[in-house]
Amino acid sequence: MITNSKPTKEDLSKYIEDNSSRLVLYLSRFAGREDAEDLMQEVFIKAYNSLDSFEGNSKLSTWIYKIATNLAIDKLKSFAYRKEKSNISSLDYIEHLRSKSLSNNEGETNIEYSFLKKEMNQCIADFVKRLPDNYRAIFLLKEYEDYSLEEISEVTSLSIHNVKIRLHRARKKLHELLLSGCTFYYDEYSKLSCDKK
Repeated sequence: MITNSKPTKEDLSKYIEDNSSRLVLYLSRFAGREDAEDLMQEVFIKAYNSLDSFEGNSKLSTWIYKIATNLAIDKLKSFAYRKEKSNISSLDYIEHLRSKSLSNNEGETNIEYSFLKKEMNQCIADFVKRLPDNYRAIFLLKEYEDYSLEEISEVTSLSIHNVKIRLHRARKKLHELLLSGCTFYYDEYSKLSCDKK
């Protein structure tokens, strides 16, 4: 909701405290779990120091996600970060991406099924990580944070039209990456599974 009053530093601290785990998860989708906490601290410091410039034309959450997105993209573009991460397996990134679409609807507790689901989530996470930063940000905000196109527009400073275009391209690119890198099949539980080629 758009607010007409400027939030206080106490409001900001309360928001960060209440939403820190969600923000850390969002940041881990960009930079990995080991850097998400540090990025979260940077987000808080930048938001705290920039609070006077927040005009209240958008939600506080949208403004904070904009800061988080920009800091995460800056981190990924830094030479030191790319050099540090070049030898780390991309499977170390998000462990449970896309779990909502891969959930076990029958409530099975089968250990093998749970393992296969986790393995597929990791595989998909690897391909999401390969999306260009500007596509990945929009894809993650829409698919995992459930942001509306209008909210994504505010976070990314893009028009809604451009958000739609990038989201479409991100989905198309992910589809291409998955088809070229995975073999999909239905397992013995009639669940969609994949193996890397």
